[in-house]
Amino acid sequence: MPSAWGVYFTVDDTDAAVAAAVASGAQLLMGPETMHAGRLAYLADPENAMFGLTTPAASG
Repeated sequence: MPSAWGVYFTVDDTDAAVAAAVASGAQLLMGPETMHAGRLAYLADPENAMFGLTTPAASG
């Protein structure tokens, strides 16, 4: 696999951000899923640029 950049945006609420992105034309590729580091989803914009949305797990 060739090298590639991965862009992630930290959001307050992954599920709400995914819903807003999809309503604006993004395609949901994976998730949202809860992982050890928090809640994560992968999407693609209308030009097929992929990005992630994440809400970090609460620390403590």
